[in-house]
Amino acid sequence: MNSVRTRKTHAKRPRKKVEPLGEGLAGKKKRKKYTAGDIELIKRRYVELVEEGLNDTEIAKKIAEKLEGRGDKSVRGKMRKLRNSGEIRENPNKECTDYTDQEIELIKRRYIELVKQGLNDRKITKKISEKLERTADSVENKIQKLRNSGEISENPNKGRINFSEEELELIKRKYAGFVEKGLNDFQIAKEIAKELGRNIGSVDYRIRRMREDGELGVNPNKGTRHFSVEEIELIKRRYAELVKEGLNDAEIARRIGEELDRSAVSVEDKLRQLKKAGEFADVETLREREDILGVVQALEEFGEEDGG
Repeated sequence: MNSVRTRKTHAKRPRKKVEPLGEGLAGKKKRKKYTAGDIELIKRRYVELVEEGLNDTEIAKKIAEKLEGRGDKSVRGKMRKLRNSGEIRENPNKECTDYTDQEIELIKRRYIELVKQGLNDRKITKKISEKLERTADSVENKIQKLRNSGEISENPNKGRINFSEEELELIKRKYAGFVEKGLNDFQIAKEIAKELGRNIGSVDYRIRRMREDGELGVNPNKGTRHFSVEEIELIKRRYAELVKEGLNDAEIARRIGEELDRSAVSVEDKLRQLKKAGEFADVETLREREDILGVVQALEEFGEEDGG
């Protein structure tokens, strides 16, 4: 009797679906590469901030603020690679060492003295950092820690230092005399600022407020000081430079005003005139491109911890 050979049948296993290469990583965040523009900014700002005495941690923090969507660690990693490739030099400003007991005592003593003199935190930090030969960021952090621990009190001097009664009386007295000599408001503010040791813009603003309050009369000397050809060229050159540093128009006007010994309001007006005349067409186009790039980068869903 012939035996019939039967084939064993097995249930088919479901075939494993092979995903296209890279599809399985879709849920993971993709590293965002540094553009040529990002790298140039890092190299330029690194050199500037090293000269200011900042260490790598402080430099990375400041540069990260300029690069949308980048963290301190990512920037520091990129700095390390640029240094290894010889594109930037070693930073001689080593990480902050611990403050000695003598330094802490000096900070506490000088802080109390400078608060009594009416200085705000920014000015106090600057003076103490110069004395200790440390960075302003480092001293600012130490002051905050001493404040948090109750070793020094809060600083009541916020922002600008108010004008004293004696200073206001001097402004009233000097203002009347300068008006009689034919000086306009800016020229008067400049002269009084020298005597008070204050910023011209601050005195100019105070004069306007005192006039609005009826404490000063109207100045009939309205003649404005025209900008010279050299001043206009400086404005155009510095505007292009400061736009690249990320400053807005108000900050640029204030910076240029200090260089030209003019009020920020006057410089801002001149900037508007030059813009209307098309003098800054190329600069404005560059700013618009950078703004668009910043928005695009901010909208990207990719991030990184250590980019590269």
